Amino acid sequence: MGFATTVKAGRRKLNMTQKEFAELLDVPVPTLQGWEKTDGKDPNQATQNYIKVAVAHPDIVRQVLRSSRG
Repeated sequence: MGFATTVKAGRRKLNMTQKEFAELLDVPVPTLQGWEKTDGKDPNQATQNYIKVAVAHPDIVRQVLRSSRG
């Protein structure tokens, strides 16, 4: 499965719009849209892993990002 498909599948698994998923990941919507394009450039491995963690544990990602904003 390609990265674009993985991102879309993860977002759909969480039943989120692009805007909601971008907010969860703390990235601009156009960045997420680029990742969801099959002809788009894949992000680095760390970002790909972060997205996998966010899909598996969205509440933890929200909590960590919220606490890091002070």
